[in-house]
Order: sequence, then C-alpha cells, then structure tokens
Amino acid sequence: MSRAGWALVAIAVLSIAPLIYMARVSLGVGSSLPIAPSDWWTGGLTLDHYRALVSGSGIGRFAINSLIVTGIAVPLQILLSAAAGHALARSRFAGKGVTLGLATAFLILPRQVTLVPLYLLFAKLGLLDTYAGLILPHLADPFGVLFMAHYYQTLSPELEEAARTDGLSPRAIFWRIVLPLSGPGLAVVGVNGFLTTWNSFLHPLVLTTSESMRTLPVGLALFAQAEHSVDWGALLAGSTLATAPVLLAFLLFQPTGRRWVRVRARDHDGDLRRRRRRGARHRGAWAGAAEDPAHRLASPGLSGRAARARAGGPGGHLAHA
Repeated sequence: MSRAGWALVAIAVLSIAPLIYMARVSLGVGSSLPIAPSDWWTGGLTLDHYRALVSGSGIGRFAINSLIVTGIAVPLQILLSAAAGHALARSRFAGKGVTLGLATAFLILPRQVTLVPLYLLFAKLGLLDTYAGLILPHLADPFGVLFMAHYYQTLSPELEEAARTDGLSPRAIFWRIVLPLSGPGLAVVGVNGFLTTWNSFLHPLVLTTSESMRTLPVGLALFAQAEHSVDWGALLAGSTLATAPVLLAFLLFQPTGRRWVRVRARDHDGDLRRRRRRGARHRGAWAGAAEDPAHRLASPGLSGRAARARAGGPGGHLAHA
C-alpha cells in the first residue's frame, strides 16, 4: 500500500475512534467514564445501560418521535426539492431570478434567525407541540432546491423534448422521465435531509413543551442534565442508538448509490440513442419522399397504391385521368 493509502487508513481510524469509544463505554459496567486508552478494554461487557434506557426512561418515545418526523419530512423534502429545482432549471417565469436569489439568501441565513418568527407563527396557528410543527420547518430546504436545480442543468434536455414531442404532459414528463433520472441527486438531498432532520435540536427544543413530543437529540440532552452526576454509560448508550440509523443508512446506500448511478446513466444513454435513431428514420423517410414521391411515403400509414395515387404515378388517380 502506498503512503497515501496508509494516510487515508490513519485518518479513517482517527475518525471512527470516537464512535468506538462511545460504543465501548455504553457496553461497560457502571457509570464511570474511562479516560486512559488502557482502560478502554478492561472490565466486562454488559447491556445494562440499554436495558435501563428502554425500561426506565423515555428514550423509546423520543426515538419514535424522531422516526415519525424524519420518515415524513424527508420524502416530502425530496419531492418538493426535485419539483422546485426542475422548475428553476427548465421553466421560464417572471421572478425566476428573484426566486434564485431568495433561495441563496436563505441558504446563507442561519436557521436560528428564523426561530423566533417561526415560534410566534406556530403559536398563532396552534402548531406548537405537534408533529406538524416539527415537520413543517424541514420541508422547505434551500440547499435541496438549489442542488437539484444545478443537477437538472447538467442533464441533457433532449429526452424531455422528445417526450414532449410524443405528446406527454409536463406532469407525465416529470414523473416518468425526470424523476427516474434523478436518482443520484435525490440521494444527496435525501442524505442531507435525513442528517439535518434526525440531528435537529434547537427547533424541537423550542417548538415542543411536553416531554412526550421531544425528539431523540432533545431527550438525550435533557437526560444528561442529572441532579448530581451524569450517568455516562446510559447517556452514551442513547447516543449510540441515535448514531446507529445514520451508520446503517450509509452502509446500505453506499453500494446501492454507485449501482444506481451506473444503471441510470446506461439507461439514459440507451434512451437517447433509441430516440435519435427513431428521429433519424423519420427524417430519412421525409427526405426520401421529397426526392422520389413515387416510391417514398409521405405518411407512414399509407399503402403502396395510395402512395402512387398521391404521387400521380402508374395506377394512381392522375394516371387514370
């Protein structure tokens, strides 16, 4: 292995070392926090901290709330980002430049700036301490909209133009042509939306008042605020549970994402080649009809006798005349 390879291995080990330490402490005995590296592997392993989380605390309820919010917000965020990005990339409408400018400004603007206006708005609408109040702030994602707009600008519009020529409506083009080709871009928006929604802390903390509506990051933060001391084993067990879905999604979608890119690129190139061959055949038929009207068809559905009749050749109406 080269020096660059060893350097990458060292960086990877340093990156996953905190995760290994967190998992080791969560499986340790007692609530003490081992500091020295030699203490990491001493002592026994137990699942007592995980049992205590499931039975004696509300971590399970917090995890369910996070799953509900993330499971609803992320698919809607992906769909809205794809639709808005495609409109910005392909359509022409008044205020398009203003819309792009506002999306860029909201991307730069910190989310904390909109926290107080959002709280006052949700208080008037009665959305505080509800699932709708936790989901709605994540639906409009400026990053997803701008990313999908630039992604669609890199795709060739020939396939959409050919589908429009075949008589497909804009809605059918989006659902049947655009979305199947958007897999890599949608994967990026989905991963970013999942991480942002799953790890969101400030909005759920401010927009919820009851403990039953807390999400997992907020619940872990409140769980760490013990009266006398912090149970590090139980706290890091909850942190391990919160990290597990992110790692699982990474491990599942890493090979799938690469396969998706290869398959979709191959299908896209094949569709373009088929449509180009079909267009070349049609152009050749029209050119041949113009050069030799007695043997070429002006319309593909005409029979040979009808073609001769239209051309005025032998057996046609003009010949009989």
